[in-house]
Amino acid sequence: MIKIGGRAVKPGKPALVGVVADQGWEKADWNLADVLEIRLDHVWEKGLKPEIEESRAFIRGIKQKTKKPLILTIRRPEESEAPAPGMLPDENRLPFFEALVPLIDAVDVEIGSPVAGKIIRLAKRAKKPVIGSYHNFRRLPPDKTLYEKMGRAKNLGADIFKVAALIESPKEAIRLLAFGNLFSKSHLICAVGMGKGSALSRIAAPLFGSVLVYASLSVKTAPGQPDMKTLFTAVLCLNRSAKSFQRTSIKYFAALAQW
Repeated sequence: MIKIGGRAVKPGKPALVGVVADQGWEKADWNLADVLEIRLDHVWEKGLKPEIEESRAFIRGIKQKTKKPLILTIRRPEESEAPAPGMLPDENRLPFFEALVPLIDAVDVEIGSPVAGKIIRLAKRAKKPVIGSYHNFRRLPPDKTLYEKMGRAKNLGADIFKVAALIESPKEAIRLLAFGNLFSKSHLICAVGMGKGSALSRIAAPLFGSVLVYASLSVKTAPGQPDMKTLFTAVLCLNRSAKSFQRTSIKYFAALAQW
């Protein structure tokens, strides 16, 4: 178990994460979220000046209004579905993390980034948990690859391993859920399906060990990402019968993934 701000995060007690991706986030259902992720790269694309003082004021405003724990993400172009012209290369992201980490409660950094180690050490010195993320917008890799990525996240010092991959069939959705369920006993995992076939994996992920579940507020930041009200309602309905659901379906779903 770890804490993001004051919110404990562990299997069986996932956090609903609302993604702040523009300056119109206040009009959305942010109050339903346990934690807010600030996708600063998206906010810059939507009009906020990509400057440290502007970004600092934006984050402070969110923190003051919502009192929610905050995750800081500045996504690198290489792990974005449609890289925007203004996205910062790796070396240019460091000054922003250095300036903004004191204001937030957790950091998301890509484990494939050459500056991942520096950002993780920076967060650790500030005693902020780290989400080590891996994204694949083309396919769901084999389980062996997912296992290797999870090992890299652990070796770098990440507290949570987040995998986000394209889901194109129910079988792939089940395989992603089964992977999360298997390793949630020894790791903190967030398994996120993307694309048109990802609804099952996103909604059911908390029942299979995922500790974070993401939803859009005003702007979607990934293909297949549900809005917060939809995800909140779906997860609530599933969790009402979570114990019986898990007893009858985890082994069955895991077996289906082997077809």
